[in-house]
Amino acid sequence: MGKGDFNAATAGFTEVIDKDPNSYVAYDDRAMAERELGQYDKAISDCNRAIEINSNDCYAFIERGLSEVGEGSPEKAVADYLHLHAV
Repeated sequence: MGKGDFNAATAGFTEVIDKDPNSYVAYDDRAMAERELGQYDKAISDCNRAIEINSNDCYAFIERGLSEVGEGSPEKAVADYLHLHAV
């Protein structure tokens, strides 16, 4: 991902998830790559899964908020950020 190859990063994180479906960090990272590719729905889905695995995963809330803004739903992002502030 550091080289900007978000397609390759997505594939790599998918491999990690296939080996460990409970790796919320891999879901976070794949969501970031998907967001960079403009695949906001996929990114949000991955964030939702990361939050299911670890409800205290602040990065999933941040990434989901960024993806929600990308898809044109800033009010959802505000809700995610307010949730973080309350934690």
